[in-house]
Amino acid sequence: MFDTIYFDKNYVCPLCGGKIESVQVKEFENILKKYRIKDCVAHAEDMRIVRNVLFCNKCLTSTGKKIYIVIGRGILLGITDTLDEATKLLNEMNLERIILWYHELYQRYMDEQREKASYRRFLDELHEWYSKRFYEIPEDQKSRRFLCIWNRRHFEGALSPVEAIERFITCKKLLETLNEVWLEGKEILEIYYEVEITAGEESWSVDIYQDDINERCGFNWTWKVISKKKLKIDGEKENELPDWCIVVDEPFSDEVVHKAVHKWLSVRGYEFDVKMIAVEHAKGSEPLKERADL
Repeated sequence: MFDTIYFDKNYVCPLCGGKIESVQVKEFENILKKYRIKDCVAHAEDMRIVRNVLFCNKCLTSTGKKIYIVIGRGILLGITDTLDEATKLLNEMNLERIILWYHELYQRYMDEQREKASYRRFLDELHEWYSKRFYEIPEDQKSRRFLCIWNRRHFEGALSPVEAIERFITCKKLLETLNEVWLEGKEILEIYYEVEITAGEESWSVDIYQDDINERCGFNWTWKVISKKKLKIDGEKENELPDWCIVVDEPFSDEVVHKAVHKWLSVRGYEFDVKMIAVEHAKGSEPLKERADL
């Protein structure tokens, strides 16, 4: 067993030129944990420098390149190329800096606790939904408890517990990726669709692509926008659709699609601007390219 430390900047293998993004270490808890700079990796009294040698996963060779992992008060302070740099980094650590980092650690800890709580609630509600057969209850007999099930959007319309789990995980992955993209400083999401639809069409649906999100998540598409008339013709119910499906009550136009996606993002607290682009101007994501090659 081991833990993995991810670098803030990638190293380059001197043998094959491949990127080295992380290093495996056995100096911590060895629970397959993934760490980055500013993470808590040990107890508060732990102050040390750990030497390691970079290994390239591309050519499966030890590069011989030494790095020095610096731990101060249990926090991963940084990674340096020389022992002198590591010693300087450790010696320059001060109380004000530690307090600031502990504040960030606490915020991350609370985020992790909320995330764990959301998974626990999902599993509890998933069990309750299927053990009590809530999916069989007629619309006019639904109890207050039924209406209070937080994750019922993932359950209604799902044909099995596995599909409900897939909906939940897909939604989580989409929201987490949007958070990552925003934190990276990206403020505009370019979206597009492939099909040709006549403006003014009343019964319509279209898959919306956002290449960066699709690439990171492995999605074939990002959102689906569908008109209420199309929904009615298909015999589907809005409350039984996955969370990434957006229902509108307007004829088709680029403006309607743009507004629908922007509203979906805004309702969930995102401040992205949305830009419609033509399909020929899109770079295309790997999942989309693979699908096109089939």
